[in-house]
Amino acid sequence: MSGNWRGQTELLAPAGQWESLRAAVANGADAVYFGLDDFNARRRAANFALDELPEVVRFVHDRNARAYVAMNTLIFPDELERAAEYVRALAGAGADAVIVQDLGLAALIGRMAPGLPVHASTQMTLSEPEAIAAAATLGVRRVILPRELSIDDIRRLRERCEVELEVFVHGALCVSYSGQCLASLSIGGRSANRGQCAQPCRLPYELHVDGRRVDCGGRDFLLSPRDLAAWDLLGELLAAGATAFKIEGRMKDAAYVAATVRMYRAALDAALAGRTHQPSREQAEALEHTFSRGFCRGYLTGRRLRELVDGESQAKRGRLLGVVRRVTNGAVVIELAADADAPAAGDGVAFDAPDPRDETAAQGGRVYHVRPLSGQNVELAFGREDVSLGALRPGLRAWKTDDPRLRRELEKTFARVEPYRREPLSVRVRAAEGAPLEATFTDTAGRSARGVGREPLAAARTRPLTTDLLRAQFGRLGDTPYSLGEVTLEGPSGPAESVNVMAPAGELNELRRRAVGELLAARRAAEPWPIAAADALETMRAEARGGAPASESPPLLCVLARTGEQVDAVLDWNAKAPGRVGLLYADLAEVADVSNAVDACRAAAVPVAPAGPRILTLDGHERVRRLAELPADAILARNLGTLRIAARVAPSLVRVGDFSLNVANELTAGLLGAWGLSRVAPGCDLYAEQLAHLAAALPRGALEVPIWRHEPMFHTQYCLWSAHLAGGAIAPECGRLCRRERVALRDRAGLTLHAFADESCRTTLFRAVATDRIAETAALAAAGAGAVRIELLDESGARVGAILDSVAAGLKRGGFAPNLP
Repeated sequence: MSGNWRGQTELLAPAGQWESLRAAVANGADAVYFGLDDFNARRRAANFALDELPEVVRFVHDRNARAYVAMNTLIFPDELERAAEYVRALAGAGADAVIVQDLGLAALIGRMAPGLPVHASTQMTLSEPEAIAAAATLGVRRVILPRELSIDDIRRLRERCEVELEVFVHGALCVSYSGQCLASLSIGGRSANRGQCAQPCRLPYELHVDGRRVDCGGRDFLLSPRDLAAWDLLGELLAAGATAFKIEGRMKDAAYVAATVRMYRAALDAALAGRTHQPSREQAEALEHTFSRGFCRGYLTGRRLRELVDGESQAKRGRLLGVVRRVTNGAVVIELAADADAPAAGDGVAFDAPDPRDETAAQGGRVYHVRPLSGQNVELAFGREDVSLGALRPGLRAWKTDDPRLRRELEKTFARVEPYRREPLSVRVRAAEGAPLEATFTDTAGRSARGVGREPLAAARTRPLTTDLLRAQFGRLGDTPYSLGEVTLEGPSGPAESVNVMAPAGELNELRRRAVGELLAARRAAEPWPIAAADALETMRAEARGGAPASESPPLLCVLARTGEQVDAVLDWNAKAPGRVGLLYADLAEVADVSNAVDACRAAAVPVAPAGPRILTLDGHERVRRLAELPADAILARNLGTLRIAARVAPSLVRVGDFSLNVANELTAGLLGAWGLSRVAPGCDLYAEQLAHLAAALPRGALEVPIWRHEPMFHTQYCLWSAHLAGGAIAPECGRLCRRERVALRDRAGLTLHAFADESCRTTLFRAVATDRIAETAALAAAGAGAVRIELLDESGARVGAILDSVAAGLKRGGFAPNLP
C-alpha cells in the first residue's frame, strides 16, 4: 500500500502484461490496473499469474505508482473459496485496491481485510447517490462511474457523494451499460460478466422498422461505438469533481499504453495547472496509429448519438491516409488527404472493404515501395501476397494503420523504467567537531532512518561541510524511488549553511545508502494489509443461510406484463381459477399506466407490484418515489437505488430484487436480504446446476426464477429511433417515435432482436423468440426456490392466455406447481 504522496488526482493505465506495465509506469501513470489469471473482466488478455502478484506490486511501488487488481467479475458459489484465496494474496502483496463487481465479494473483502481498499467497478452500474451510499457501507472508497454519465451528471453526483469518483477518459466504449449486457452470454454462452465477452455489438445488423428493412447506406455496424477520447475535457472533469481518470485497454499492446499515457499525463498536468493541453501532431497521430476506431467524446458532453456510432466499421482503422484513385499493374494510386503525409516503406496501410457489410474482404498490408506523383497523389506497391489489388476500386478510403518508426520511438520510452516522479526525502544533519555526524532521512509518510558516522568529525582544513555539499552527496539517489527534498544542516549553535568540520564523501555516501535501504525496507514492511477474519467466508455463508426466515408458503407464479392489454389478459386468465397468479409485475412506461394496472389488480384481488427502472439516475428518483407510493403489494427493485428509496418511502412494501442486481452467490443474496429484499431473481449467468446450488445455500423461498421470457440482451442509452429515424434528436424533440414505430435488428445468422424503450429513453434489445427453463423446475423446487416468473414482452392479449396455460402445464409436469389447480 503505497502512500498517496502525489495528491488526490490520479491517471490510471491498463496493463495486460509485463511490457504494458512497464510502458504505463515509465510514461507517467499514477496507478496501473491489471487482472490475474481468474476473476477479471479481460480473461482473453495475457494477465498475470497469482504467484507473480508480489513481484508486480513491488515493481509498481518501487516506481511510486499504485497497483490496482481487477476482480471485476461475478463469483459463482463454488468459486468463493478460491476468491477468498485471492483476497488473502492481494492483502499479503500490499495491492493498493481491488476493483470489484460482485457485491458479495466486496462484503467479503470488508470482513476479511477491512484495510484493503475496494473500488466499485463500472460493472456495478452505480449511477446515482443512493446506490453509491449502499456500496459505501461495504467499505467501497471509490466508484468507477458508468460511461453513460455526462460531465453535468458527474458534477451532480459529486455534490451528493463522499466517495472518490473515477471516470473513463480514453478507449473502447461498450454500447450497453457495463454489467447489464447479456448479448454475448445469450448468443454464444460467453458472459461479459465473467470476462468472456465476444463483442456481438461489433457485428453488422439489419435495421427493420415496422417489419420493413431500412437501408442504412452501408452503415450497418449499428451498435459499434467509436472510441472515447477526452484529453481536452480533463479540466472540466476536474471541476466537476472527478479525481481519477482511466484509460481503457488491457487487451491492447504496450505501444498503445505508452502513447495514451504520454498524452493524458501531459493533458492532466496541464489541467491541474489551469491550462488546456495542446497536443503535437505526433501525439495525436500516435493515438490514432496505436488503436482507433475513430474518436468521440462518448456521453461526457451529452447524447450525441450520431457522433457516438457512425456505423461504418467496427475495426481499428488508424489515421485517414487518402482515397484510391486508380489501380495500376502491381500498384495503387492514392490521393492523400489534406493533412496526411505520404507513407514510408514498411508502414501498414488498409483499405475499406468494397462491401461495408463484409469487413473480412478488406485489403491491407505493409508498403513495399512509395513513388510520389503529381499533386497529392502517390503510388504504393505492396508485397506480392499482401494485397489483392483486384479487390480495390476507385473511391475506397485508405488508412495508415501502423508506423514502425513511431512504434520504435514509443518502445524507447519504456526500455529503461525509472520512477516518472520521485518521492522527496527530507534530510536533517547534525555536525559538530569531536562528535560523529548524524543524518536523519524522512519520507513523506513520516518514516525515518537515522544514521551515525563511524568516527568523530575533525575540524575542516580547507572545505567546511555545507548544505551544497550535502545536497551533492545525498542527491545521488540513482534508480531509487526517491529524490532529495529539503536539507537542513545543524551545527553546535543551531541551523547553519555551513559547519567547520570535514565530512568524508565516502561516509556521506554510506549514510545515504544505509538510510535509503532502511526506508525501502520500512516501506515494504508496511505494505501488507492484515487479515482480520480468516473465517469470514464461512461466517457469511452461515449468515446467508439463516439471515431470513424460511418461507413455508407454497411457491408463487409471478407474471410480468408490459402493456395494459397484457395486464387485462393475465387478470382474465387468473379469474378462471382465482389464486393462480401470485404476483403481477406492472412494467409499463408511464406511471399513470402503472397506477391503472395497480387499480385493476386490486379490483381483481391479484397481488401487484410496480417494476422500477433498470438503470437509475438522479433524474429517475421522483419516478421511483411515485411508484413506491402506489397502493401496491410489492415493488420490483432492479438496482440498489430503487431498493433504498422504496424502503424509505414505503417501509411496509415487500421488495423483490431483479436479475439486474447480478446475484451470483449466496453472499450477495444474503447481503441484499439484510438490506430488505424478500426474494431476488438470480443473475442470468447461472446455469441450472449453479442455480440449484445457490437456492440450496439460501433460506427456502429466497429466489424467484424467471422461467419463460425473451432474453434481454443489450441495455443501452443509445437510441435507435433517435439515431436513425429522428435525425439524432433527443426526447421530446424526437417526437417519441419509440411509442409509435416498432424497431428490430437482425444479424447475419438471422437472429432477430426487438427494441423497446423505457421511460428514460434507454433501449433494451430482446430476443424476438422467447426461451424457457421449465425443464429445470423440478431441481429448483427441490432446492427451495420460492417463485417462478413469466415475462411477457410484445405478446397480444389474445396470446397471453395460451402462453400461461402452456407454462402452467409444464410446471405441473415438473413437480413445481405454484398455486396451480
